[in-house]
Amino acid sequence: MNQFIKQFFGPSWKSLIIKIVLGIILFVIVTFIHAITWPVVDYWASGWPWHFSESWGPCPPGGVCHSSNTFALVFDIIFWYLVLCLIIFLYKKVKGKVAA
Repeated sequence: MNQFIKQFFGPSWKSLIIKIVLGIILFVIVTFIHAITWPVVDYWASGWPWHFSESWGPCPPGGVCHSSNTFALVFDIIFWYLVLCLIIFLYKKVKGKVAA
């Protein structure tokens, strides 16, 4: 079980760099898809599947038209890290670099 966890999370520098690059690519793709499929033009949300930052308008002078949720941000980061670990793990398994 311990070996499986090491293989899944991939503690090497190479794996970490790949996860960061892949994470940035996925962030851009998800943000773009969310931007073109969201029909409301005066509401903006960041984060998927949890919206950790929301803005809306039109905003009156001196009004607060933005909210942030640190709890959702933490869960969003954890969710995407696990997704990236799964992608790398499955890629290595398909390439035959992970023992079954």
